[in-house]
Amino acid sequence: ARVSSKDQSEDLVRQTKRLENYCNALSLDYKVISDLGSGLNYSKKGLLELISLICKKKISKLIITSKDRLLRFGSQILFRLCDFFGTKVLILDEEKKLGFEQELASDVIEIMAVFTAKLYGKRSHKNKRSLAA
Repeated sequence: ARVSSKDQSEDLVRQTKRLENYCNALSLDYKVISDLGSGLNYSKKGLLELISLICKKKISKLIITSKDRLLRFGSQILFRLCDFFGTKVLILDEEKKLGFEQELASDVIEIMAVFTAKLYGKRSHKNKRSLAA
């Protein structure tokens, strides 16, 4: 489970509960790993823990609510890693196969969202520093 900022903490709770409910309904042994931070940050504690567990073959199935909750970009690399180490991947909200144009439009929107978030985040930090001074 992952959200980008503290103001999305309710969504993190919702994601966590959904994953727990899913695993409990199937009587699975599980551990929820959650992160707070950008989907472009590849150094988040939870992501690094997940990669370590996959590489040590300690995870048989990775269950996520949606692909962008794992990483904004690069999830395919992690999915290949899962495949290599025998970890099955289940995406609860898996999108139907999109056509080329739809996939391209989706990628462009994701890129815009990332850069917009970076811009507003930078402004937010600058404004916080100004108020503290």
